[in-house]
Amino acid sequence: KVTATQPSKATLTTMAVKITAGTLKAPTPQITGTTTTGRTVKVSKGTWTSGTKLSYRWHANGKPIPKATKAIYKIAARYRSQTLTVTITGKKAGYTTVTRTSPGRTVR
Repeated sequence: KVTATQPSKATLTTMAVKITAGTLKAPTPQITGTTTTGRTVKVSKGTWTSGTKLSYRWHANGKPIPKATKAIYKIAARYRSQTLTVTITGKKAGYTTVTRTSPGRTVR
């Protein structure tokens, strides 16, 4: 609560309002396709809150794969026998940013 007064003027009082961020609908993504080196896999993102901006990051054994930031990824031979995951981050004004990671899939 804020009150402002000035001699010979009206008193003004305002109340602060706490704004709570919304909650994004954010399902767990799934890797689709054959996880074999040389093959292209993609992420099934599910249905997020309308208007959410999504970004993607692929990982091998928990480490980010350089330049792998799209919804599809062609698996490089160096990731054979490693566990592949993809993380989606969703952002929307007025909402809390949410990150979801797929279950891992072993690269053959």
